[in-house]
Amino acid sequence: MPIWYFLTHPRFQLPPLFKHEIGVFLTGTGNTLQLGFPTPGLYQGEIEVISSGNCISKDTFSFLVYAPPSLTVSHLGHCSNENISFSAIDTNGGQLHSFQWSINQGMHTDTLPNPLVLLNAFGQQGCQVIAENQQGCSDTSVYFFTLDAAPMANMTAPVGCEFSAITFQNTSVPLDTFALAQSSWSFGDGMSSSENNPQHTYLQEGTYALTLISYSSNGCNDSISQTVTIHPAPDLSWNISPACRNLPTQFNSSSTIPTGSIDSTYWMVNLQFPIEGISGTYTFSTLGIQYLNLYAVSDQGCLRDTLILVDVNPGLTSGFSYSPSIVVAGTSVTFVSSSNGNTGLGWTINQMPYGSSDTLTFDVDENYSDDTITVTCTSVNAYGCVDSTQTIITIENQILDLAITNVFISSQNNGSVIGASIKNTGTLPIQSFNLTLAVTGDPWLSNEITQSINPGDTYYYVFPSTFDVTYMNENQMGDLFCITGIAHPYGAINELNFANNEACRVLEDQTYEVLPIHPNPVNDVINLGILATKEITLNIQLYDAVGKLINTVAENETYAEGVHHLSLPSSALRSGVYWIRIGDGVSERILKFLKSN
Repeated sequence: MPIWYFLTHPRFQLPPLFKHEIGVFLTGTGNTLQLGFPTPGLYQGEIEVISSGNCISKDTFSFLVYAPPSLTVSHLGHCSNENISFSAIDTNGGQLHSFQWSINQGMHTDTLPNPLVLLNAFGQQGCQVIAENQQGCSDTSVYFFTLDAAPMANMTAPVGCEFSAITFQNTSVPLDTFALAQSSWSFGDGMSSSENNPQHTYLQEGTYALTLISYSSNGCNDSISQTVTIHPAPDLSWNISPACRNLPTQFNSSSTIPTGSIDSTYWMVNLQFPIEGISGTYTFSTLGIQYLNLYAVSDQGCLRDTLILVDVNPGLTSGFSYSPSIVVAGTSVTFVSSSNGNTGLGWTINQMPYGSSDTLTFDVDENYSDDTITVTCTSVNAYGCVDSTQTIITIENQILDLAITNVFISSQNNGSVIGASIKNTGTLPIQSFNLTLAVTGDPWLSNEITQSINPGDTYYYVFPSTFDVTYMNENQMGDLFCITGIAHPYGAINELNFANNEACRVLEDQTYEVLPIHPNPVNDVINLGILATKEITLNIQLYDAVGKLINTVAENETYAEGVHHLSLPSSALRSGVYWIRIGDGVSERILKFLKSN
């Protein structure tokens, strides 16, 4: 390092002639002397000054020469997008205390011992540093280094829904000739993934910080962060009525959502029967576990679903009958439950409860005349399933009305059978009545009959006295047989309509005749004959002694003109009195026979 010396005199100006001698090697003349020393150390010097008058003055001195620093520069980091740390040291072991850094041709400058610089460029880079030691000696170093290219991180992150898988895509781009080697995702909920394009499910709504770090094959990486919004899915809840086979099962969604609204709700029964709407009904026909799926979709398109296992239990049926079939104001009606599979039931009439027994007797108020009552039988089983049967019954007025619908005359056992069909065309039961037989206006018989006939029913009566009226077929005149009936009062109710209380028949005006039953009493076969004066359509019915229909032998069957012999099996009949009714819709024939053992 060169050293400069400047000489002065305390009393006068020095002449311009000087002579310097430093050590044994270095000499020089002049007011100023610049010398370089090859090695550090302590040096001795002598100075001789000659004035213009040749006066000479000499002096000695000593000084210390220090070694300058020898700089070595290094860096930490090798990627284009990371902070590069620079450092410089004195290889002579000296302490450096002053730095002047210039990086990338002055684009970055710094005075710190270890500057951190973010360089976005890759490839060869350069820097220069000037550093001084504690003695003020300095050195300059130029340093070149190479940075690898970092990738350019990028991603696609769609808006999603909680409980639904979202696919994130790594769209990072590698630079230079390197390729992407690895991905590191952080989903912001404590979960992570190393897949390139991962799927992730958020379990709660909210906003999450999503971070992706992409690594190149050269070890460099780049990161990108953004927020992802997760919308809430519906919180599912529901109600299901008890499920029983062959009965409607009702289900209702009571699902909610924290923000927004539920846009649509639908159900799926056994994976194949869709039902739209918040509520639905389905009738299961199979016992055991059945599948019911509930789906709810929010206004943001977030879907949530669940599988509900429905245990289908044995069903029940509700039903009832009532009598009489015609209900009259001021009378009683009895209801009998025919429910099956139930453990309990209840009755309501016009929405008022009326007990829980299998049989209910209800007194119909007189004010219900020409009105209706609504009767409901509700049955329940042990599983809580309910079935109901409802019937609307018209309440009739109190009408007592007897009608003679037909008169029949036939021959049997050397005598004649004369009788009539009596029908209750009113709304009150006929408990007893009077029948009168007149022939061409001449009263023959009058009988009091105690026989209950319910509304709508028909009773067949045969006069017990035997007459032989077959001779009248030969008297060349139309003999008019008339039967008149009058019902006895039902309490304080009397019969008021007598227009249908009489029916007549002209004996000679016949299109068919029934031949006597033979043998009579009968055993296993009933033999009878039908004489048709022209083609005719007949109905043949068998009744017991009290007028109950036992069997319909023929219904609207056509018989040609002539004699027809019929053999009817009777082995299944019990012993007793029976009647055979034969009619063409205009007239009737009644034959009585006795069934023996």
